[in-house]
Amino acid sequence: MKAEIINSELLFHYKNIQVEKRLIRLNNDIKITRELLLTNEHFAVVVVSDSKYRVILQQIYHYGNNQYIWGVPRISITSKHFTEEDVKYFVEDTFNCFVFSVDKIFSSYDDATIVVDRKIDFYLAKVDELTENHSLIRFPLEQSLKFLSKDSITDNFTILALLWLKYQISQPLLHSSIQTVQNGYKNVYPLPKAKILNEEILYKGKVFDIINRNVLLADGQKKSFRVVRRADTVLAVVIDKDTKEAIFLEEYFPGTDSSPCGLVGGHVKRYDKDTEKHYINHMNRELREESGYCGKLTRLLSCHGSIDLSRIVHHFLANDLEWSPLETGHEEYVPKNIRVSTKKLLDAQFLSEILVSEVVTILTALNRLNFNQK
Repeated sequence: MKAEIINSELLFHYKNIQVEKRLIRLNNDIKITRELLLTNEHFAVVVVSDSKYRVILQQIYHYGNNQYIWGVPRISITSKHFTEEDVKYFVEDTFNCFVFSVDKIFSSYDDATIVVDRKIDFYLAKVDELTENHSLIRFPLEQSLKFLSKDSITDNFTILALLWLKYQISQPLLHSSIQTVQNGYKNVYPLPKAKILNEEILYKGKVFDIINRNVLLADGQKKSFRVVRRADTVLAVVIDKDTKEAIFLEEYFPGTDSSPCGLVGGHVKRYDKDTEKHYINHMNRELREESGYCGKLTRLLSCHGSIDLSRIVHHFLANDLEWSPLETGHEEYVPKNIRVSTKKLLDAQFLSEILVSEVVTILTALNRLNFNQK
């Protein structure tokens, strides 16, 4: 569903980013106002696999949340026309290795509720042996996924890339028996810490703020980062066991001017105390309000959003459903649900039309359910 931009107002401009307020008319003639971030920064995310079919994870400074994480390499780029040859040069230069092959495996868009047209491309690069490095770890694919299942030590890009390989790419990565850590994960080099020196608010909006953050990194360098600060997100895959269908919502995303199937979810303030209860309660309210159902909620994973966003995404599975719509002030509230067969949840074309964070929720839920496409 395309929409009409009635007018737009420039609210803020700083280097390569700007903020616009847009008045948009949807196809049903409803008018909405949205505060949107425009940037020419896109990302290429690269899964690097060595000759023993191990996935390479590296320490990455997530400056949005001021935390070091384990993740697959990524490149910040200012052009959508990034090629496999560009990825090859990046990997060889970064890891001082020879790249046998590079394949593009997936593309999607990032946080299109506020960010306009930011594309994320995912690649698989196969390389020869890498030199030992404390900031790198190597695991077979399944072991990588288990290691990263701890809350908030990785990001959406990494989880999506690894689960996409598991469910879409049939190769020895999944079945490798190479053990890189002899005693579980005890020998994994601990993640370092960074210190925020000071922050300056560049733009304060209704939905998000833009701040300039000066940081002392773990290696002693002082750097400045531009951070988009916004609320955390809760998302749920809603599964109807009786019909073997997943329940989606028809939702308009102004960042891509499209209406793909969307997951039930919403934005939530971050709390340090009673975190589990807080996010489950908020997810349950969103579930009843948007889909009309209540159900059993299983928290799957919490991980970081894009590296420049101060956002954590909390992924849930909802099943054992009962009809229990939340009163919204309307006399009769009938949510507009879209039902999709669970068999379609691994369809590459279907997933490519959904946002990065929502694909992560879907694949993480299927992984938890040991879902088999066949």
